[in-house]
Amino acid sequence: MNKLNVLTTFATAGILFIGLTSSVNAATYENKCQPIYGGYTGNCEPVNISVNKTVQDPRSKNFVDNLGNNDAKYAPDATVPFRIVVTNTSDETLTNVKVQDMLPQYLTYTGKNGQYDANSRTVTFTIDSLKADESRTIEFSAKVVGATTLPQDQGITCVVNRAVASVNDLRSEDNAQLCIEKSVLSTKGGNVVHPVPTAKTTPPTGVGTLALIGLLPTALAGFALRRSTSK
Repeated sequence: MNKLNVLTTFATAGILFIGLTSSVNAATYENKCQPIYGGYTGNCEPVNISVNKTVQDPRSKNFVDNLGNNDAKYAPDATVPFRIVVTNTSDETLTNVKVQDMLPQYLTYTGKNGQYDANSRTVTFTIDSLKADESRTIEFSAKVVGATTLPQDQGITCVVNRAVASVNDLRSEDNAQLCIEKSVLSTKGGNVVHPVPTAKTTPPTGVGTLALIGLLPTALAGFALRRSTSK
């Protein structure tokens, strides 16, 4: 084999090797999960996360998705317990999952866990690690403002609380509604009509009442004697 044939053989082998390497790299790149607008490219499953936000029913003490106008209501100055359940619905472990809860008007944060920003009315929690199919529960409470801070022209005020869970470019959110009820004084002829007070205790039947009962026979006898004398 002469030198020209040897060079030709090596050149052909090099071209085949480069082509093979390019094919492998292209396949590897296509198999990676590449996020694009509206979805993902490549043969991969996007990492998913879900969040479920609930509020406690003040009557049954169960956590429910929403409390409407016809459900049990909270009173002014009452404490409202909330629950957030974050679930990793993928087959990968998620790290540094950020959970934010946006408190609505008329509620103030009273929990001790998380970081609360009073300006944005947002409390933030961080989940360091969440395994595949694992769920993590976060509970906290808020307080209803006083009756004087609530709208004065309505007896029932309904508000919506929103929770958001996010990791990387993924985001999931859920809402929970509750209603606040306060007593509204009606007006009649321009004057405020206060509700009739309800007695909290039964009037006592002590010694004074028993003494009056004991004098009853004497009073009846005196009345009969008076009638007899008048005849």
